[in-house]
Amino acid sequence: MNSLRAGRNAGFTSARSVSIARAAGQYTYGAWTGGLGYSRTEYTPDGASLFTSSARFNSGSVFMNYQANPALRLGVGYHYTWLSGADAAHYNQVNAGADYLVSKRTDIYAIAAFQRASGSTLNAAGESVAAQAVIGDYGLNSGSNTQTLVSVGVRHRF
Repeated sequence: MNSLRAGRNAGFTSARSVSIARAAGQYTYGAWTGGLGYSRTEYTPDGASLFTSSARFNSGSVFMNYQANPALRLGVGYHYTWLSGADAAHYNQVNAGADYLVSKRTDIYAIAAFQRASGSTLNAAGESVAAQAVIGDYGLNSGSNTQTLVSVGVRHRF
């Protein structure tokens, strides 16, 4: 599903333009890798838009990974997004994951994420509604202000 149509962006699909700027960095020290990032997405309306003033999504994130041994990597992260302009919403998300190399081309992974939304945003009809949690681009709307996502799998590279 297109992330523009996902819960937090649904009210801005009629935007005249979308501007995105992002800066990020990471640093590795021994078995540890840490990083942080910031992005700003601005939706600008025109006469045909369902919203009347520019909306800005500002996002900040931080993560830390630990290479426990050559086969096992662990990681945690935090992501915060706030909407200003057309409405005001806040999204707090915590992530954790593990990746285990079974062989050179096969690994087993587990990822968990929890998100809490607050405030209000616009729905696809341009109406102000309570913000709903939506993790990633899966298109799965929780229908509430919290959402938990757990993914476990095996990946094989050909």
